[in-house]
Amino acid sequence: MINVVDKARVHTRLVSIDCSVCGTTVHYRGTGRRPRYCSHTCRSRAWELRRAAQRLGEPEPVPTMVREVVVRERVIERERRVSVTPQLVADWLPLLKQLERKVRYRPDMLARRPGELHDLARAVRNLHEAASQRAPTSPTTLTEGTAPSPKSEGYQLSRQQRRALAREQHKNRRYRTEI
Repeated sequence: MINVVDKARVHTRLVSIDCSVCGTTVHYRGTGRRPRYCSHTCRSRAWELRRAAQRLGEPEPVPTMVREVVVRERVIERERRVSVTPQLVADWLPLLKQLERKVRYRPDMLARRPGELHDLARAVRNLHEAASQRAPTSPTTLTEGTAPSPKSEGYQLSRQQRRALAREQHKNRRYRTEI
C-alpha cells in the first residue's frame, strides 16, 4: 500500500499585460521581470516622455490604465491508499526486507491470530522451493569465488563487459611491464 497525498491550493499567475505606452497586449511567460512595454520603441518613447516631464518640472507621466490578465488555477491533491503489486525481483526485495524486520522484531504487530505466522512461514517456504526449481542452472558447477572464463561454452559477455575486460587486461599488462 502506498499513501498518495492530495492537497488543495490556489495559484495565480500573470498571463498578459498591456503596454504602458501604446496599450498592445504583451504576453508573459511566467519567469523573470514582468514586462511593461511591448517593444524597445515603446520603452524609448516612455523614457523620452519621462525625461521631457523632468526637464519641464512636471510630475512623471503615469499611464491612465494598465490592464493585467491573471489566471487563477486551483490545484487539488488528495490523500488515498493505492495498492501496487511489485513486478520485478528488485521491487519485491525492499518489501521482503521490511517483512523480515517485522517478523523478527514486532511479530505481535503483524499477526492477528496465532497461526498466521506459521502460514507465512509455509508461504515463504513454498516460494523458496518454487524459486529453487526455476533458478537457471549453469552447465558447469562453480566453486565460490571463481567465475567462469569468457571462453567457456554457454558463457556470453555483453559488449560493455567485453570492453571493460579489455581495459582491465590492458591496465594489468601495462602495470606488469612497469614493475
